[in-house]
Amino acid sequence: MYLYLTFLNFFLLFLSQVIIFKFLKCKKNWHYTSCLIFIIILSVLYFSLGIKFIFIELLDYLFFNFIILINYLILLLLIFNGSPSIFYLKNPSKKLFLKKAFVKNRVKLMKSKKLITRNNKITPIGYLVLKITNFFSILILKDDI
Repeated sequence: MYLYLTFLNFFLLFLSQVIIFKFLKCKKNWHYTSCLIFIIILSVLYFSLGIKFIFIELLDYLFFNFIILINYLILLLLIFNGSPSIFYLKNPSKKLFLKKAFVKNRVKLMKSKKLITRNNKITPIGYLVLKITNFFSILILKDDI
């Protein structure tokens, strides 16, 4: 039951974000908007479905949902702010990357996380990260990062 509600919460959040960010073009304060929508969805579902949680179950449910929300917002942060790693995966030119003046040790970090090889070629993991962020960027923002 809790897992179903969690999926429903995030499906409704995602659908609301697509409508607000993509169609209404309201991207300012996206993190506040996401948190507010999520709290509204949690409240409406909790009171409309008439679920009676024991206090400890309610805290577990809220804690679990807010952990997932935080992870989701971190993913959105990647999409909205444009990660240096994603920039490098799309444009593997080291000169252009250094000209952008991102974090100095980003290439080393990407190699240690196996996003790129020693020869600065994109690995399957790096390609997957790039495809996922592009998918969410196009779906939510209608922008290609």
